[in-house]
This record gives sequence, structure tokens and C-alpha cells, in this order.
Amino acid sequence: MSKVNFLTYLTNKQLASFTSYFIESRYRFLVKMETCPNAEVDFKAFNWILTNLKTLQESPSLFNFLALRPKVNTLISYYNCDPKSIKLPFDVVATINESNICQVLDEKLGHYFQPDVSLGAQEFTAISIPILKHITQLNEDLYLKLISDRYLQLYHHKDIVIATDYEKYQKKGVLFFYIRRNSFVWIEKHQQNYTLEISAVPEATLAINPPIETIPDIQAAIISASNTPVEERFKNTKDYNLNGPLKLEAAFIQTIHENLEKAMTTIKNNKSLASFIKSIDLTNKDYIALKIEYMCSITCALAKALEWGNDATYEKLIYCSHVHDMKLFPHPEILRVQTLAELEKVQEITPTLMKIYQTHPEDIARVIREDDLAPQDAAMIVLQHHELPGDSGFPQRFQVNRILPFAAILNISSDLTDDMIRFGKRWNVNNYILTRSERYSEGIFAKVLKEVAKLLEETAQERVSL
Repeated sequence: MSKVNFLTYLTNKQLASFTSYFIESRYRFLVKMETCPNAEVDFKAFNWILTNLKTLQESPSLFNFLALRPKVNTLISYYNCDPKSIKLPFDVVATINESNICQVLDEKLGHYFQPDVSLGAQEFTAISIPILKHITQLNEDLYLKLISDRYLQLYHHKDIVIATDYEKYQKKGVLFFYIRRNSFVWIEKHQQNYTLEISAVPEATLAINPPIETIPDIQAAIISASNTPVEERFKNTKDYNLNGPLKLEAAFIQTIHENLEKAMTTIKNNKSLASFIKSIDLTNKDYIALKIEYMCSITCALAKALEWGNDATYEKLIYCSHVHDMKLFPHPEILRVQTLAELEKVQEITPTLMKIYQTHPEDIARVIREDDLAPQDAAMIVLQHHELPGDSGFPQRFQVNRILPFAAILNISSDLTDDMIRFGKRWNVNNYILTRSERYSEGIFAKVLKEVAKLLEETAQERVSL
């Protein structure tokens, strides 16, 4: 793939800075940002251009360049108009409503590029200097990354920092400053509210005000397995700020956060996955509780074996282990189904249950997006956790190179856990690998399956069925 040279050309300075920041942080392109309508820009140097209708009207040079139909991928955003009325003398990759610009941009660019999910496994996230210069109130601690990979705090969130402060570092070759990951997650989730405001009022002052004193450094933990009925786990629904048919699932997410300080040490100190699984107390544990406990350990152990082990990754995987199938909890007929092929074999399944299963990744992803404390990319991981190589998964039927690595880990861990519980003491890792080698034969799936064989070599003994 050729190098991505991305230009954001928007005369609305605040919109330009926000969308550029979103693209940079999501896809790790170094974005060139231009806001002056009369600027001298070498458009031929770029193969991707994001602009909007207002800028095309104000910048004849950009309009004339695009009218020549160059080999450039053009994205056009608009605000408060009918998209059907947009008539342009050149081709565009997509038209994007600015009232939903971040989500639509992510969907459109996702057809061409893989989001950089490694950001979610790091303590700090980059933000480029040109974008910083356009944000009048950041209200964030700013760090500089040293050659030793340590981070040096340069500015406190209460410091008054102006463009010239950034420029003196820019002259020394510094391209990025860094903010803490938990603040980045908050900004990304609330970015859409800002873009809607600044599209409507271009003169608005752009300020980022994450609640610094209240955002916790979330540490993942295993929720204690419960032997209470499913309905009793879904409590405090009226206190959770989400209405509609998924209120119960939202309440379950609330209980996860209420217990997040509990057992990260257990995960980090786990020296042997096989020994840890053997030590799990099966007394009075129902299928859901047992599966969650297994999956938390298995997903994190696989990530560690693949050299992705750190607090942020464990947080992400444990959260997803709890929520990925929660819409299926009340439906034991389909709770253990892993693929569409298995779904077709369920006897006397109703159309309603069929639809619940087929849509549960999207439904749960929607709930996660409403959770301000959800780990970065958790919604996308859950959305893809039933995708498989050879576009045989669902709901998006992605090719293997477009499936997130953490989604592959979640997929295999879920299937593995079900298999272990189903066969109990008769379970054997060699039999599992043999029966799954075709399903998980490509890309990251094959790599994860190889680690399963190594990690669970000892677990063929002394299994107890549920």
C-alpha cells in the first residue's frame, strides 16, 4: 500500500482541528491541515483530501484542482443541507454529514485502512502540534516522549499554553506531544458533541474539558462469579443513563465498573494458565459465571503470550469477556452457539431468537458506545467477535486482514471456553486444535490457536463437568 498523504482542508478552523485529530489518533496518519481559503497548497502531494462544501466555495484553487478529476480520494462533508442536492463535477469517496462526522469518517476510512488499536494498549496517546495550536483550551497535562521511551511532563493542565510554546519544540523537530490514554478515551467519546457545535457555530471557542479529577485510571478485574439468577444481576437499571430495550445490559455494564478494582493482581500474577483454570472453584457456579471467569483468564493469557500484555490490554479483554454475549444471557438455547452454521442446527429455533443472535454483536456494541468508561475499541472488538477467516463470520463478513487481533482472541477464547465446559474432564487440547484447525486457519486466528496449544497443554487432566 502506498504511503498515505492526508490533507484536511476546512476553513472552519475548529472543525479542521477536531477531524484532523480524530484521523491522526484513529489511523496514525500524519495529517496536513489547512484552514486558509487562499493558501498555496500543492494538492498533487496528497492522495486523500477531506474538505466540505463551504470550503469548496471559498477556495477556487481547491475546487479547480478537484474538477480536473485527479487521482485523489476525496471526502466531502456537509452541514444542514440535503445530501441529494450535492452536485459536484468530480468523484468523491463519500459525503459525510458533519452532525455525525467522526462515526461516518471511521466507517468510510475503515473500508480502506485498519484502525490502530495498539493505541488502546498504551498509557499515552499522541496529538500533533498543528492540531494543538488550534485548540484554545486543552485542559490536559502534556508530555514529551523521550528517546528512552519515557514520558516527560512539560505542561500541567492548568498552565496557560499558547501557539508559540508549541512552535519552539516544533522548530526542534518535535511532531507530537502526548496526553494520557484515559483522557484520550474520554475526548474520543465526546468528540461528536463538539463537532456538531462547531459546525453550527464556526466561531465557537474550542475547549476540551474532560473531568480530570473524576476519570479513574481504570484497572480491569474479574467480577466475582455469581450463583444468583441472571435477572438479579441486572440491577439498578433506573440509575443508568440509558433507556430502551437494552437497559438490562446497560445495568450489567454498570456492575462491571462497580467491581473494577477487584482482581487485576490475580490476572497479572497468573504464572500458569493451566494451573489457574484448574484452581477455579466450580461449586454453585452457573454457566454464565463460569464462562466469564474462564474467558477473563484465557484472553489475558493469550495476549500476554503474544506480547501484548499490559494493564490497558487486560482491561479491554476482561471488559469484553463480560459483555460480548450479554444480550444472549436470557436465552440458553442460543447462548453457546458460536457460528451461523451452528445456529442453523438449533432445533425448533424461532425467528425471534434467530434475529437476537444475528444482531447481538451490533446491539451490544451500541450499548458499549454509551458507556463513557468503556475501554478504547471495546465496541469494535465486540462488534467483530463473531467474524471469521474467509468472510464466513458475521455481521460484517470481513476478510481476515480486517479483523481486529483482540476480536480474534475473544472469538477463540469464547469457543474454547464453551468446549472446555461442554466436555468437562474429557476435554483435551489436542482434540480441540484438531477440530478447529480449519476454522481458524488464517492470519491472526492461526497465530492465536498456536498459542492455545502451548498454554493449555496441561489442562487435559482432571476436568470437572458443569
